[in-house]
Amino acid sequence: MSLRIGRNWRHMRRYRQILGILLKYGFGDVVDVARRDLIGRFGDKIIPLLGKHVDSSMSRAERLRYAAEELGPTFIKLAQVLSMRPDLVPPDVATELQKLQDEVSPFSYEEVQNIIKEELKQELETAFSHIDEQPLVAASIAQVHRATLHDGKRVIIKIQRPDIQEVIDVDLEILSDLAKVLKRHSLNTVVSDPVSCRREV
Repeated sequence: MSLRIGRNWRHMRRYRQILGILLKYGFGDVVDVARRDLIGRFGDKIIPLLGKHVDSSMSRAERLRYAAEELGPTFIKLAQVLSMRPDLVPPDVATELQKLQDEVSPFSYEEVQNIIKEELKQELETAFSHIDEQPLVAASIAQVHRATLHDGKRVIIKIQRPDIQEVIDVDLEILSDLAKVLKRHSLNTVVSDPVSCRREV
């Protein structure tokens, strides 16, 4: 295990959030298998309290898709990779995860404004006469908005999701750690090899 994960509160808080979402979407079997290992290293607070579950009528593949979307960009990208790897996931899972190729929820226009202002070091009104609030495309890493310059020229703005690099770095470290835990306990409920799968991202 990485000492950085074990001693960094930011990592522990995100780890707990990930486990909570897994529980929410009915993947308690994953959390249960890793429970003893994780509690031994992080303490019992690493395992979140059991919250409200999602609709039990959804298939495991559907729940996996919704969980990946709620977990954020790193997990959406991982799901997109898995959707194109029938050698790693069952057909129903691959089919469901393919929906994440073009059905990713956008981040808010307020966040868009803040990011643009921070990058350009000026007010939006100074750089653009208009920006479409609704994104043209929303993907796991970034989204695209139409905009108009003051000379009337129409442009496209591609905006990365807030704090995306930091989020990805933390998630990849946690994914690597969790994949090793699951492989050590031989849990292969979704993919055939969680460690090699993580390297695909």
